[in-house]
Amino acid sequence: TEVSVRLRARPEVDETVAVAVGQWPQQLATFVSGLRTLPFTPYAVEVVNATLAGRLGLEPRDCVLVRMGGSGDAVRAQRAALSALGDMRDVTGPLWATLRAVEPPGSASLRLSRLPSRFPDTWADATRLTEPFSDALVHGAPLRGVVRCIVPNVSTARDGGRGHAVVGIQERLARALTAPFDGTRIFERAPDTIWRAFGPSAVVDRLSQGVKSAYDPLRLLNPGILGDCSTR
Repeated sequence: TEVSVRLRARPEVDETVAVAVGQWPQQLATFVSGLRTLPFTPYAVEVVNATLAGRLGLEPRDCVLVRMGGSGDAVRAQRAALSALGDMRDVTGPLWATLRAVEPPGSASLRLSRLPSRFPDTWADATRLTEPFSDALVHGAPLRGVVRCIVPNVSTARDGGRGHAVVGIQERLARALTAPFDGTRIFERAPDTIWRAFGPSAVVDRLSQGVKSAYDPLRLLNPGILGDCSTR
């Protein structure tokens, strides 16, 4: 196995801004197109939905988080270029660390991906997929074309306090997660009760099972993918 790592010097200035992109999703396509024409590559770019923005301590509206770094002059130039794409607001605090840890236990999650040029379409599909769940967290990387959908507390939550049974929520989740999608869909986590509905099929050939036994004898990794669903 060979791993290539791109290293950066510790920047003199490291800033993050939240960019309001106007009406969604129409102007999101314009923003993503403009992002590729910027004369610099941001450290990170992440689109977040309104619910997730609120969890991060931001105004609860769909927005784009952009992280920039470098010398003071470089960051000022980056901000000037970025300002042409939307209204910016400075973000302080450990936002990126909070984003990494925002997914609560008991959640269901999956990734949707297409070519980066189709990111607005992928975001729209993710929005439709999570529409039945008012507390869904959605975030995506437009430079990579990937969107993650998180439905919190599937195993314990009630549907907006209206008293619907957990099993009803999980049934609606299964229907939403298996809706037609013409890109790549990777299921990361789901309750045992619905994993079989859309999880990968079991692999039972001797070679695959031998690899699983050699590298994961306790069956801790990727439960369900190699025929271990019944042991979860």
